[in-house]
Amino acid sequence: MKTWTEADNRLPPLIRYARQNGVPLITGFDPATRLSVPGPLVARWGPGNWSGSADEKLQTMRAGAALLESGGKRFLLYAFFWSATPSAMARVFQAFQCRYALLLDMNALVHTYLAVYQREGNNLYIQHLIRRMKEVDLAVKGRYIPRFLGYADDRDFFYLTRKERP
Repeated sequence: MKTWTEADNRLPPLIRYARQNGVPLITGFDPATRLSVPGPLVARWGPGNWSGSADEKLQTMRAGAALLESGGKRFLLYAFFWSATPSAMARVFQAFQCRYALLLDMNALVHTYLAVYQREGNNLYIQHLIRRMKEVDLAVKGRYIPRFLGYADDRDFFYLTRKERP
């Protein structure tokens, strides 16, 4: 995860997959103060592309991702907020001392969907972050079909897989 710079315009031939998101919520970490640095546009409605309403009501359902380093390890955090502003999201990521964070999507469960899929033999087990996210999945003739795995979807998504041990 990173903020695209002018120098990065040379990278597209080297990138296999990329996902575009809004401007960052957290852009760095100051080791001297042990504080995460909020993105410069977090509190700016228009330039911060935070959506919401035309009268600048920014509180809505949102999801974000962040990078956290602790104990010499790196972690990817996913955060779901029932009702938050970008500033509130940044404060939460600051509380965890995240190194970088960004807004993923917003305004509905269909946009903030998260599920963990685990296959054991012929069985697929699915755990949704929020129980109501299951409503986005399909059932056809009594057969459960998970989103992104079982049918085409027009929303962006990303996935992580467990790294096999050598």
